[in-house]
Amino acid sequence: MNRLTRFFLRDTGGAAVVEFALLGNLFVAILLGVLAIGYTFVVRADLENSITAAERYALIHEENNSSLTDIIRSKLATYDGTKVTILLSRASDGGIDYVKADISYTVDLGISSIFGPIKISSSRVFPT
Repeated sequence: MNRLTRFFLRDTGGAAVVEFALLGNLFVAILLGVLAIGYTFVVRADLENSITAAERYALIHEENNSSLTDIIRSKLATYDGTKVTILLSRASDGGIDYVKADISYTVDLGISSIFGPIKISSSRVFPT
C-alpha cells in the first residue's frame, strides 16, 4: 500500500458524522414531506365530513344556504375561517332540487418558497 492509501484508511472515527451530515438533511426533508402530505389528507377528510353533515341536515330539514354554510363552518371550526371558501349553488332537475357544495381551504405548509400555498378542495352534489 502506498502512503496516500494508508492515510485515508487509518482513521475512520468521523465517518458516521460525515455520513449523517450528507444524508441527515435528505431524511429530514422526506420526513417533513410525508407529514405535509398527511396533513393535506386530514384536511381533505374534514372537508368531506363537513359536506356530509350539511347533506344530512339538508335531507331532513327545510334549509337555506346560510344554515348549510353555518353547519359546514361549525364542522371546520378548528381551521382558520378566513382561509375556508364555501360556495353553494342550487339547481332543479325533474322536480328534485339539488345543492352543489364547493368547499376549499388554503393551507401554507411552510414550504412556500417551493410550492406556495396549496388549495385543498372538495365538491359534492346532493338532493334536498
